[in-house]
Amino acid sequence: MMGHAGMRRSDACTQPAASFVLTDYAAETEDESYCLLWEAMNAEFEQLGAQGCTAANCVFTDGMIILMR
Repeated sequence: MMGHAGMRRSDACTQPAASFVLTDYAAETEDESYCLLWEAMNAEFEQLGAQGCTAANCVFTDGMIILMR
């Protein structure tokens, strides 16, 4: 996802940019749930990339994925 938006993964990214609570993306099937989550995350990566962001990182904690820039 990051590469598609022109970004690389970096542990130096520590500023939260977005968060995704996994239960917010519950659907009828696991595949549909993943699809909803990846669609939302990809939109954030694309938005950050459009703003000139060249690196990002994701952290998983307590049922939430936090996108760091």
